[in-house]
Amino acid sequence: KQWYQRRVRGTHQRALRNFWELLRPGGILIIDHRNYDYAMIHGSFPPNSHTGSIYYNSDRIYNIRTELVKEPGQVPHLIFNADMDVSGTELAADTDVHLQDRGDGVSVPTLPLNTVHCYMHTVKGFEGLLKGIFGEDAEHWMMADFKEGEVKEGTIPNYWVHFIVKKIE
Repeated sequence: KQWYQRRVRGTHQRALRNFWELLRPGGILIIDHRNYDYAMIHGSFPPNSHTGSIYYNSDRIYNIRTELVKEPGQVPHLIFNADMDVSGTELAADTDVHLQDRGDGVSVPTLPLNTVHCYMHTVKGFEGLLKGIFGEDAEHWMMADFKEGEVKEGTIPNYWVHFIVKKIE
């Protein structure tokens, strides 16, 4: 599995390098990632990460499941699954749809969403990846949940947004 981690890290570095190459000097890369620091400790996304999320802003997404996979000597990764209520849509006739209780005793046509394997970056680790591409002295700042200002004590952000500037040579 270490070869996989090196490959994923190398893929992420290559993607960030591609962004760096596309930016003009003085340009800003804005990139976000989930709060994987929380996930590594608790084995799931933050409790409010699917309500009001810009990514899952839908009452159709439910039954969200996460599984933290830890193997000795390996970086943990998270497996993410969810279901979608497709009632009232043309997808309801799809062969992959099955009836499932949403938790309120009512069965609805449900389509399982793709399983997503998440390679988890800590905030510091991702900052290190960015600085490795943009340079240690590149201007960098972060926001929690797309909100300006300091993160208040006890706040559990769902997402970290990184801003990093390509240096003017």
